[in-house]
Amino acid sequence: MILYIIHNEKNIITAVGTSPIEDNPIAVEVDSMEIFENPSAYRYIDGQAVKDESLILEIAKTKKMADLGTECDNAILGRFKATIDGADYLFSNDSVAQANFDKLMFAFDKGFLTEIKWTAYDMEGSVVRILITPPTMITLFVAHLTHIQENIVKLRDILQPQVESATIEELELITW
Repeated sequence: MILYIIHNEKNIITAVGTSPIEDNPIAVEVDSMEIFENPSAYRYIDGQAVKDESLILEIAKTKKMADLGTECDNAILGRFKATIDGADYLFSNDSVAQANFDKLMFAFDKGFLTEIKWTAYDMEGSVVRILITPPTMITLFVAHLTHIQENIVKLRDILQPQVESATIEELELITW
């Protein structure tokens, strides 16, 4: 069967069709339609579309990093623990909460506020309202930043090196 391909400067096939596609497609003969499943796993070499196992691994690693990045984002946007006045609480860290942390820190720094009630969760997950003052805000803010950084460290310093050195089979074992 004749297919029409486009490839980039590294000869990686970027598009494939049963009729001419884009400008200057190259006609190649193929034995199977498997190329449609993942065209970027093929290179154009000596007039042929050739499956390149190294590209398959690269694609799998890119997908794994994207999946782990999503998991990291979800973990960051989840809850984190902080100890306020001797008690452990969980705090939301979604995008609204993050903006509120910054605003409240600014308000305390400028002296606009001296205390405010803040929504938190006890360790069983029930909503509680606690009093936040400038000193407790510093504790809360540091816990908030630490939570973000711990998740980034897990992704970039622990999991990403594992992904970069993994085989296809090993990628399956790498989880958040």
